[in-house]
Amino acid sequence: MNQYEKLLFLLFVTFYLPTFALYHFMIFRVNRHLDPDHRIRHSISWGAPTKLEKLYRGFYPRSSLYSFTRSSAVILLILALAMVALRAWEYVVGR
Repeated sequence: MNQYEKLLFLLFVTFYLPTFALYHFMIFRVNRHLDPDHRIRHSISWGAPTKLEKLYRGFYPRSSLYSFTRSSAVILLILALAMVALRAWEYVVGR
């Protein structure tokens, strides 16, 4: 790993841990208001983020936590793509 890869990896981990924790924190907050049969599972599945967004914004309309978590997830995606692009560039150049 060169210094750029280390930097990207550290940035990725720095954003991943809070994003992961905030996502599950939102699920905990929403599940407190739901019946046991209708609770959101903590695993990421298709449709769960959309359902979580609707329910979270319904229970906590003034909270900016969902927007912050989504922004952090987008930053994670950009960092992951940058890591892949850097590795591909190093492979093509022959480092």
